[in-house]
Amino acid sequence: MKLLFTSVILVCTIATSARAQVYEERGGVQVPVHYVFTPSSGSVYVQPVPVPVPVPVPVPLPVLTYRPIVVTTYPNVTQFTGELAAPTRDPYITSGLVVLGVRAGTLLFLGEGASASAPTYGFHLGLASNNFELAFRLDMAELPSSTSRLHIAQLSFNYRFADDAPVHPVLGFGVESMSLSFASNAQSAFAFSGRLGLEAAVAMSDGALAFGVDATIHEAIANDSLPRALTRALAIEAFVDYHF
Repeated sequence: MKLLFTSVILVCTIATSARAQVYEERGGVQVPVHYVFTPSSGSVYVQPVPVPVPVPVPVPLPVLTYRPIVVTTYPNVTQFTGELAAPTRDPYITSGLVVLGVRAGTLLFLGEGASASAPTYGFHLGLASNNFELAFRLDMAELPSSTSRLHIAQLSFNYRFADDAPVHPVLGFGVESMSLSFASNAQSAFAFSGRLGLEAAVAMSDGALAFGVDATIHEAIANDSLPRALTRALAIEAFVDYHF
C-alpha cells in the first residue's frame, strides 16, 4: 500500500513536470531536467534536457571591385583663372524677316556715247531667311545738265557667303525697270542687274545693323525709247540695312 501511494505521488510529480519545466542547480547553474519514471523498477531518475547551443553562422563579406583611375597630366597647360566670355549670337539671327535700308553713291553711265556720271540714292525693302534675301530696291539719279531723273526699280535675289567671317561677300541677280522722266514725258527699258558687294553686321538689342559697299551693273535688254547712253550703267554705293 505504501508503495502504491509513493507511485501515485511520483506519477503526479512527473505529470506536473511535463506541464512545467523543472530546473535543478548544478554547479551554480540552473539546468532544465526531466523526471523519468520506470514502471518495471518503480524508480524515478532525473534526465537533463539537451540545451541547444547556438552556432555562429559566418556572414559573407561583400566583394569589392576597384577600377583603376587614369590621370593624364599636361605639363604645358596653365590653369585658367579668368571669367568665361558670354556666347555671342550671330547678328543675322533675329526674331523677324524684314530688312529695311538706305543707300547712296555714284552711277556711272557706260552706254554708247556716254561720258558722264550722276549721284544716286535710294532705299530697299527685303525679306531675309538665313543667308538668302528677296529685295525690292529703288534707286534715283539726277542727270547732269538736265531736268530729267533716272529711276531704277529692281527686284533681286541675294545670297550672303562666309558666315564665320567678320566681312561677308554678297552676290545678287535681279530684274528691273529703268525709266527716264522728263517734265513732259517718260522713257523706259527692261533690264537685268548683277550685284557684288561686301557686308558686315553688328547685333542690336532687337535686330542687327548691317553696312557695306557694293557695285551693281544695270544692263537694258528691251529698249524702245531710253537713250542708248543710259542703257548700261554701273552703280557704286554704300548702304546701311537694319534686320528686324
